[in-house]
Amino acid sequence: AEASSALHLRGDLLEAVCEFLSEKGVLLKAKPGTFRKTDDYSSIQGPIPFLLAYKDICDSLAELMSGRKLYGKDVVRDARHLGTGTKLIFPLLAKIFKTYGIRSVLDLGCGNGAFLLMLAAAMPDFQGIGVEIDQPTVEEARSAVSASSYRNSVSIIQGDAGKPESFPPDTNSTEAIVGIGMFHEFRKDDSLIPLLNRYKTRFPGAR
Repeated sequence: AEASSALHLRGDLLEAVCEFLSEKGVLLKAKPGTFRKTDDYSSIQGPIPFLLAYKDICDSLAELMSGRKLYGKDVVRDARHLGTGTKLIFPLLAKIFKTYGIRSVLDLGCGNGAFLLMLAAAMPDFQGIGVEIDQPTVEEARSAVSASSYRNSVSIIQGDAGKPESFPPDTNSTEAIVGIGMFHEFRKDDSLIPLLNRYKTRFPGAR
């Protein structure tokens, strides 16, 4: 009741959410109507950035379903929040790349370049190329690379992940391609499978 009053939220809905989170182990139910945090936030750290990234889509769900708004035009996701969420998978991917001995990576939708810089720090003789469509983000990534010790290992190009044929020749030798939180965007117009096939043609030797 105290939280719903302070946050101007419907008390019955907030309590229902808290009940659900207590079932999932995110909150502990102390007594009816009273909940407290647990010591382990690992179960909620991941979903929150993704929920924030797609908040506008959820808020516009009725208009999107009725066709009054178009996803990708009238409503878009927030890439900044999405980037925060995808960082949680970086260590797992680095472990996979090490296991397979992969030393060259093409990162699609690379954002600020954090993933490539982490790989460069973790693996000797690493070479990474990031592709990012948003020019301000490209500049941010290039600045981060220039300020790091891996300026000779990582490069950032502006490009459209939907057009792999347009990538420069220096991407040809990449051993692995990664697109974190990116490929599902192509499902909205049924272009995902044709796009993946074009990647297979463009990079036949890459994982």
